[in-house]
Amino acid sequence: MKKLILLSLTTACAALGVHAQGTVTLANTTTTLVTCFPPFGGPPPGVPVPVGAAKVALYGGYLGASEGQLVQLGPPTLTRPYPGRYSGGIRTNPFVFAGAMATFQVRAWSAAFETYEEAIAWGHPSVVFVGKGNLFNSSTGGAGIPPSIPVNLAAVTPQLNVYGYCIPEPSIMALALLGVASALLFRHRT
Repeated sequence: MKKLILLSLTTACAALGVHAQGTVTLANTTTTLVTCFPPFGGPPPGVPVPVGAAKVALYGGYLGASEGQLVQLGPPTLTRPYPGRYSGGIRTNPFVFAGAMATFQVRAWSAAFETYEEAIAWGHPSVVFVGKGNLFNSSTGGAGIPPSIPVNLAAVTPQLNVYGYCIPEPSIMALALLGVASALLFRHRT
């Protein structure tokens, strides 16, 4: 009887493991910062997006999915704790089994908008910025009993450039204003 119960429990756990979904951790590194490339004027190209200025979301699908087939996995996260950095926690890809390969894409947009699609619909680069990384494939976690840890995407996430008007960090703006005020002060003294 004990062997039958143990066999039943093992079979049930294995069946649940087969239906598990792949997990990943949404994050980037200092070599894959979210950077701003304005179409005209603004900060020089390649400036990291200021803290809290952008929302970042992970889109995912089955291995080989096209960009149009990807769906947003979980809520967006803000760029933080440093300019151009993000860390969005664990995300589940419901399109693949745990431990399987999947296709992903990271997208970013102005924090004033709730979704990437809303920011695209607004569409004017003097008001909003949007960007998306290249599609990439990665394995997922969650396989086995106990489930394996989620795969950290920080090592495989491609560079993400957003296009549009990015407001510089407040500290940069303060320094610029201080420089202008100093120049005006010295101009009046001469």
